[in-house]
Amino acid sequence: GPGAYVPRTKFDQPLLVRLKPSKGMARTQQISDVRTAIDAISRDGLGNSKAGSDLWQQAVRKLGQANLDPTPERLSAAREAVRQLALRSNSLLDG
Repeated sequence: GPGAYVPRTKFDQPLLVRLKPSKGMARTQQISDVRTAIDAISRDGLGNSKAGSDLWQQAVRKLGQANLDPTPERLSAAREAVRQLALRSNSLLDG
């Protein structure tokens, strides 16, 4: 409704991941849009065990594309790439 800000880059369904940043405590994070996903990867170490891998590069690339041009297809592709990265790095809790 009015007053509720919804980013244009919001995912259909959020992902629930476990973050283990290099600094600070491990925590659970809900990723519901492109920005949160980018922060999780670039700042909070999501997928760090796979950093530089094809999987990691694909997630970063697809997030960049969805950020520039947030079509439903691109948002869906970005979410799936982040989901795969979280899954393969044993960080996916739900979604």
